[in-house]
Amino acid sequence: MPTPQPPSQPPSFQPPPPGLLIPQLPPLPPLSPALTSNADFEKDTINPAAMYLSNTRKSLALLETWGFDLERFFASIPSTTFECETDWRHAIAAFVIDELYRTSTLTRPSALHSLSSDCFFHFEGIYLEDLKRSAAYRRWLGATGDLHSDENRIRFYFEGCNEILDLLQVSNKPLGPHGAVKYLCETYLNTDGGADLAKTQRLVAHKSQRLTGHVADPGAVAWQFVNTFYNNVYRAMIDKKSGKGNLDAITETLKAVRNGGSGVGLPSIVNGFETLLLLLFLDGAAVREVWNQAENGAGHGITREATL
Repeated sequence: MPTPQPPSQPPSFQPPPPGLLIPQLPPLPPLSPALTSNADFEKDTINPAAMYLSNTRKSLALLETWGFDLERFFASIPSTTFECETDWRHAIAAFVIDELYRTSTLTRPSALHSLSSDCFFHFEGIYLEDLKRSAAYRRWLGATGDLHSDENRIRFYFEGCNEILDLLQVSNKPLGPHGAVKYLCETYLNTDGGADLAKTQRLVAHKSQRLTGHVADPGAVAWQFVNTFYNNVYRAMIDKKSGKGNLDAITETLKAVRNGGSGVGLPSIVNGFETLLLLLFLDGAAVREVWNQAENGAGHGITREATL
């Protein structure tokens, strides 16, 4: 997959061409009282969503070409491997944003809490940019007026970013039995709750690849992020008994993900799984405290705007 290039201007959400309306994703399957296995997660949730996005993309191309009889030509447009991977990635990002939004508005319990641990590797295939653009797409769907001006495209993007930051400062997110926590502990941590350097080498390699051509030593930047994030994120999570996370660990975790974990104008190296850990389990009150310290010239200078 091509390495993303840094933006030459403020990033923006790219909506579909004027006059073409894309409906929202179809409803997700109902929750099961049992944990959802990875096979069922792929078959019943992500694959249908990816197919929906693929069909939508093909429909737009057909509509622009013929203007009618979409069903007749629907299967006539093949997808490249890159397009299929993109549809899959966008489907996962849309699932995450949709579930986080539902949780924050209390419309129903999040399906994220029903996933077994073997589902969570999927979220490592998307990055912060994917989630921000999916949040921007949600904003675009509910907007009115000139939806295609440069000004509004940039506005949708930053509103999507703010929506993610709003989720980060939500309180009362206790650490309990959860597939994400099990995946984190078994896949990347040692028995003390810190980073297992042997297990995290794969993450370092992937993040280093994203930064190749953008920084002088991508391996060092990637290792610094992984080492800091995974040595602190478990202690930063809210403990179910105390109802609090370790403030020092929260601060270090936020330092790791600041400006996408890499720097301003560089591809983010914070993946979707790491973002989920922050949004699902960090103490929102403590996050606000770190932000307030920065606004008052104290702490480590981790402002709301620079977070993520």
